[in-house]
Amino acid sequence: MLLSGVEVGLELEPCIESVELAGGVDVSDGVPDELGGELDCIELSELGAAVSDPVACCREQAAASASALRHKSNKPRFIGGTSRCRGMINLPAALPSGHGRITPRRPRCSFAGQGTGPRGGGSGAQGAGPAPADICAKTGVPDVEALMLKFFYHPSPNPAKVALFLEEAALPYELVPVDTRKGQQFEPAFLAINPNAKTPALVDGDAVVFDSNAILLYLAEKTGKFLPARTPAARGALLSWLMFVASGVGPYSGQAVHFKHFAPPGLEYAVNRYLYEAQRHFGILDARLGSHRYMLGDSYTIVDMAVWGWARVLPRILGENAWAKLPNLQRLFDEIGARPAAARAEALKERYAFKTDMDAEARRILFPQNVTSAA
Repeated sequence: MLLSGVEVGLELEPCIESVELAGGVDVSDGVPDELGGELDCIELSELGAAVSDPVACCREQAAASASALRHKSNKPRFIGGTSRCRGMINLPAALPSGHGRITPRRPRCSFAGQGTGPRGGGSGAQGAGPAPADICAKTGVPDVEALMLKFFYHPSPNPAKVALFLEEAALPYELVPVDTRKGQQFEPAFLAINPNAKTPALVDGDAVVFDSNAILLYLAEKTGKFLPARTPAARGALLSWLMFVASGVGPYSGQAVHFKHFAPPGLEYAVNRYLYEAQRHFGILDARLGSHRYMLGDSYTIVDMAVWGWARVLPRILGENAWAKLPNLQRLFDEIGARPAAARAEALKERYAFKTDMDAEARRILFPQNVTSAA
C-alpha cells in the first residue's frame, strides 16, 4: 500500500478540524469551489497554499489497525468529499491570503478492528496488527512517523522483492527513489542508512535494515506474514533457500549481466564463468520447483518473492531462450506475476523518471575502478 505516488485504499477521518473561507463561512463538511462541488486536499494544495508535513492526510490514520487500512474505501475522504491521496500532496497549513484559513486536526489514537492484521493474499501465516499500547503509550497519540515505513527504491531486482512484500502485506509505506545511475546512493544521507551504497533499504522507526533478503526476513517476522510453519525443519528450509538466493542467485546473476552487457569485449572467461553459475543456480531452483508448488512447499513465502525478483530479468541474464530450459521456474514466475500485488510492485518504476542511459557519467559512478585505472 503505497502512500507516496499512488492511490491507497484508506478511508480517512477528515484531516482538518475546520475550514473557514473569507467572509466567516465554516465549510468543514465540504469546501465549495467556484464551479460548484467541493475542494479536496489536492485542490487546496493547488491553490498555492503553504503545506505541512508530506502526506499528512494519510499519516494521521496510519495508526489504524492494518485490517482497517486494507478493507476500507478506495476513495479516501478528506474534506467532506472524496479524493486520491497522491505522493507529496500535503495538507495545506493555510489558504492563500484572502481565501480564509484551515485549522489542522490533532492526530488521534484510533483503532478500528483492533488486533487484526491485513490479509496478504498468500497462504503463509497471518499476523496481528499493532496493539494500542505499542502505538499510543502514555501520550494517547499515535507516533505517525514511527508507523510509516520508508522504502528506498530503485527499479532493479533486489528492490523489486521488497516492493512485492510490501504490496502483498498491504503495509503503508513511503517510497523514496534512489537513482543509482545519477549517484544518489553515494549521498551522505543515504550512506547513513546503508554504508554499502546499495538499494533497497528500509527505515522502520528506529530500525534500519539493508540488503533485500534481510529486509524480507525482517518484515516477515515483524508482521508474521509469508513465513512457513513454525517448526525447526521449516525454519531451516526458509533460511537455507533464502540465503541460496542471497549468496548465489543474486551475485552470479549480477556478475553475468555485468560481464555480458557492460564489460569491455575480450573477457570470454568471465562471461562464461558467470553465465554458467547463473544457469546452474536457476537450474537448482527449477529442480526444486519440479516437486514443490512453491520453494518451501505448499505455502507462498518470502523465498518465492526473493526468487521472483531475479526471475523477472531472466532473459537479460541468460538470454531470450532461457525460459525454455526452466519450465518449473516459469510456472512460479507466471503465477506470482498474475497476482495484483506483483502488478503494483512492477508499476512503481513508472512513478519516477529514473535514468536509464548507461552513459559515460553513469559508468563513472557505477564502475569507478575502471575510470581510475584508465586515468
